[in-house]
Amino acid sequence: MKIAVTATGPTLDSLVEPRFDWAEFLLIMDTGSGAAEALRNPLGAAAGGAGVETARLIAEQGAQVVLTGECSAEAHQALSTAGISVHLGASGFVREALDRFKRGGFKPTDSA
Repeated sequence: MKIAVTATGPTLDSLVEPRFDWAEFLLIMDTGSGAAEALRNPLGAAAGGAGVETARLIAEQGAQVVLTGECSAEAHQALSTAGISVHLGASGFVREALDRFKRGGFKPTDSA
């Protein structure tokens, strides 16, 4: 399974970016292989529409899950439409958010 986490930097020791629509980095973790890939989000500082385009970028990476603090209704809808499970309330370091997810500490949300 691939999990996308919004982040302030390119490593697992970066902080979770609490605002999906403003994420400078996306960390994609493959739970099967343990590989992590950091993507600089070219839309992180964009005005309007960044959340929907970021959702599209995550879908292109094959992620099935997103961990973030919060996201706009439009971004949430785009992720849900792409079949990506959205888990809100992530905080702290990316590594900690991933561990919390693996322990069942997040529940998918139906709306932003």
